Amino acid sequence: MFDNINIFYKDAEIHITEFTARKVIRLLKKRIANGDKSAQNYAFLADAYMTDKKMHKALKNALRAKAIDADYYYTYVILVMIYQDDGRFAKAEKYLVELFEKAPEDYELAYFCAILLYGQLCREQACKNYAKKLINLNRTTPAYLLFKAYAYLALGEFFNALKSILKAMLQDGKNLCIGAQIFLLSSAIFSWLEEKLNTELYIFRGIRFLQIACLASKEEYYYCKSENFFDSDKKCLENIDKAISINPKPVYLIRKASILSIMGRAEEAIDIYKDVLQKDDSYVECYNYLCGAYQIIKDYKSA
Repeated sequence: MFDNINIFYKDAEIHITEFTARKVIRLLKKRIANGDKSAQNYAFLADAYMTDKKMHKALKNALRAKAIDADYYYTYVILVMIYQDDGRFAKAEKYLVELFEKAPEDYELAYFCAILLYGQLCREQACKNYAKKLINLNRTTPAYLLFKAYAYLALGEFFNALKSILKAMLQDGKNLCIGAQIFLLSSAIFSWLEEKLNTELYIFRGIRFLQIACLASKEEYYYCKSENFFDSDKKCLENIDKAISINPKPVYLIRKASILSIMGRAEEAIDIYKDVLQKDDSYVECYNYLCGAYQIIKDYKSA
């Protein structure tokens, strides 16, 4: 995603972006078919599939890379991102811990993964601690500057985030993840303006959803819209149902259950959480959500 495939392929100077992912997939599948079954090949193939939003294939190839070389730490970066995207945060954190055990202490991607994961889990202090560590590495590569922008956003230093993303784009914008650039640039600009003007700029939310509409698949678009605070709970439920009708991913079902709980329909939420766990008990977060749902209906013994 953010690494450069030419580290391992001198004849293929290709950065994995939304525009090159399928080309990289074809290249790597051909090389693997020709017998070059290295951990690097499978890890970069997983990276390309992840960028192309084919998460099942990404996971399959990342696990192959891990089986070939359990010490190749870039594989763990991919695994953290895949499981985080899938809503399996306990597994994501498990691989993050392993990443820190295997990677060098100054490995910027490990800090970046920690910022994203702990930010999503609302573990603010851990997120900020890793953001500070990332910034203190003080490097000048375009990819590092992109990570640094995320770190500054996590710390609420919006003007510094804006400077970092602009520097990254000026140095090598075409070879960075395009979606990440758009998200960071819009986030930094409008967060900085909101801070300066001491008001909430609703246009920023509109731009974020315009970005989602342009870059995300239809199911991802409806999934993102299901948390849009502009809409009522009923509208959020309609949006997540649309996402589920396209692809009934557990993470979508969990979102639906959380919306139902908010709407006072905890019994329906409980059935969904139980069904998710029955099909895949790796979604251990559901036990926490179940606890909350049972408390809503005052079934404290089950909680």
